[in-house]
Amino acid sequence: MDVVVLRLTNLVLFMVIFVPIAQRLLGVRFGFGRLAVGALITLSVSGPLAVAMVGTPPWTGSNGAAVAYMALIALVSMVAGLVFLVLAEALVPTGSLPRARDLRRDVSGRIARTRRYLQILRIAIKHGLGPYLRGRRRPGRENAAGQAELARSLRLALDEAGVTFVKLGQVLSTRSDLIPASVATELSRLQDQVTPAPWPAVEQVLVEELGAPLNHLYADFNPTPLAAASVAQVYTARLPEGPTGHRMEEADPTTGDSTAAEDGAAAEDGAATEDGAMQPGVSTASTASTTFTAGAASATPAGAATTPAAATTTPADASATTPADATTTPADASATTPADATTTPAGASATTPAGAATTPAGAASSASRAGGAAGPVGGVEVVVKVQRPGIGGLVERDLDIVRRLARLLERNTDWGRVMGVRALADGFADAMREELDFTVEAGNMTTVAAGRSVAASNDLVVPRLYPERSTRRVLTMQRLDGIGLGNARQAIADRGLDPVRLGRTLFDCLLGQVAIDGVFHADPHPGNFLLLTDGRIGMLDLGSVGRLDPATREALQRFLLAIDHGDPVAAADALLEIVYRPDVIDERSLERSVGQFMTKHLSAGVALGPAMFNDLFKIITSHELGVPPEVAAVFRALATIEGTISRISPGFDLVAASRQFAGAHVIDRLAPDSLRRTATEELAHLLPMLRRLPRRIDRIAAAAESGRLGVNVRLLADERDRRHVTGLLHQVLLVILGATAGIMAVLLLGTPGGPKITESMSLFQLFGYNLLVICAVLVLRVLVLIFRLPGNRLT
Repeated sequence: MDVVVLRLTNLVLFMVIFVPIAQRLLGVRFGFGRLAVGALITLSVSGPLAVAMVGTPPWTGSNGAAVAYMALIALVSMVAGLVFLVLAEALVPTGSLPRARDLRRDVSGRIARTRRYLQILRIAIKHGLGPYLRGRRRPGRENAAGQAELARSLRLALDEAGVTFVKLGQVLSTRSDLIPASVATELSRLQDQVTPAPWPAVEQVLVEELGAPLNHLYADFNPTPLAAASVAQVYTARLPEGPTGHRMEEADPTTGDSTAAEDGAAAEDGAATEDGAMQPGVSTASTASTTFTAGAASATPAGAATTPAAATTTPADASATTPADATTTPADASATTPADATTTPAGASATTPAGAATTPAGAASSASRAGGAAGPVGGVEVVVKVQRPGIGGLVERDLDIVRRLARLLERNTDWGRVMGVRALADGFADAMREELDFTVEAGNMTTVAAGRSVAASNDLVVPRLYPERSTRRVLTMQRLDGIGLGNARQAIADRGLDPVRLGRTLFDCLLGQVAIDGVFHADPHPGNFLLLTDGRIGMLDLGSVGRLDPATREALQRFLLAIDHGDPVAAADALLEIVYRPDVIDERSLERSVGQFMTKHLSAGVALGPAMFNDLFKIITSHELGVPPEVAAVFRALATIEGTISRISPGFDLVAASRQFAGAHVIDRLAPDSLRRTATEELAHLLPMLRRLPRRIDRIAAAAESGRLGVNVRLLADERDRRHVTGLLHQVLLVILGATAGIMAVLLLGTPGGPKITESMSLFQLFGYNLLVICAVLVLRVLVLIFRLPGNRLT
């Protein structure tokens, strides 16, 4: 035991000397384990080396000779340790093995991923999808009934698999051109009919996030979800009376007409859901209310109570617009007038002051849309979006799987490297995390509503947000009255609405958000839009939005203009500014490819389909163009909106709509105000450069006159150039070392004599064979590097 302790002490003391010397001589830092092994090898070699060089103790020479021998032995022993460090670095580079802490985390991650793989496999087998995982088809699934059964099994499997797979199903549901229509229809149920989480768990999330019981925050809360989708569930509620929940009458300053509004917001009372579904059985207007058209007024019957202005709050269904001259209301109706309003006798005609609200008797206590329960007048009806309990960990595991698959594809496939699938996976992961943080969605709602594409349109509505009752996992927002756009085709026909106009509104909005605003809805599937009762479109679920910088927006505008003009050269130039441009590119070939693409797919009347996206993918991969994640989000949004519009207007021409948008945008850019603004911006950018230009010209002229004009060029300033030169030098160095080792091996093998190790081999021959092996390894390494060059690969 004492000997072991003594040797360990010697090792520690020797490491104190060996570690700094080894790292100083080799110029790199090593891990503690490698240094400990190197020190142990050095210490182990020193004893036998001393015996071989000076013989067994005792030492009989002089003290100076002893010191010289000890220094030589120490240096030679240290070389052995250094050789081990170099060989270890060559065989197992630093960082290739995980640390103990990382290894423990990696093992736990592997276990979690394996469980997730097994869970997904078990879900697929449970719903009868096992044969399809092996690339086989189950017999009897080719007919309509079989396809319907397959579609239902697929929907149930995606539903049970969780958030990420539900998102996949939502995207596929909009691509009826890629999958059978029956499957797309079945998958569309994933937009708002996902299996809901139990109410107790949801209630716990609400209490934790809002910090108080629900009855303290809401006058009424229906625990039955209005809709359930991938990330959240939506419930109906009513705010209590007070400053937040008042419905007020706002007078039109030009006509004096009064219109009902909720705290300055549009009086759109209805069912705003995360994915746009309307609660079954919810009527769009209370049967007890009386709706008046513009230009009608109400005379107050005898005995009507006059209430203060602060109490003039009426539900949306009972609000009435009352101008100055009108007929009287029925005798059984009660009217609520402001404090300064005059109450007239029975049967008298009265002019209702601006700001007064008239309410039929049946609307004094309107039925709640959430569950039919009556509530007091004054509560504003809202919807509450609550994140599904416990989805954070599941989403992170799925995103980890997606990232690993992306790394595998990028490492092992050419198209994966060209497309940058790893960056795309990272962009998808960031978007999913943003969807899980409702504070991001709250900010997105404000930003999108303030954008030009929505703010300047009378056909689009973004629900109003109630920030005092919104947190990271809860959103309280205005309730919109309508039906999901995916199920609105019959309603559009019944109301006599123009489906082409509705599709044009949606498409122009998305193009405007992409090309002008820079913030766009990144998940525009049918469930995220409502067709409101007044014919407008409500925009929902803004948790996932894309953002484009001004340079990319400008390039996209030029790309749209080039398509409108049929100019492939300009389109190719704009495309190169949108994507990641490779170091070397054949621009002439790209222009021809873009021209052929435009002729084939972007001509008037040509229907979009999978072939267009396949050809676009071929252009990107064949010319090694990298797609930034934000641009990929634009393509994904355009593909999704095309599927959404096809649900209400199957014959909608996206190409013609794009050309019309581009043409209208050109007219806007040529307007005097736009030209003046553009000229002012350009001049503001040029002024600093113009101010410095005379001084720089004078400096250059003076330097040229005095013979001191020179040009500084930094060679190898680009990291890629340095990496290329370094690789060449490494190959040259390996060739030199291999040739040197080969020559030395030949010389040693041809040298007679030398100390005998065995009867048939001398020490010179042993060294020669070892050097020959080193020579062969180095030469083979160089040959492998040469053969792996892109131009030398075998085809």
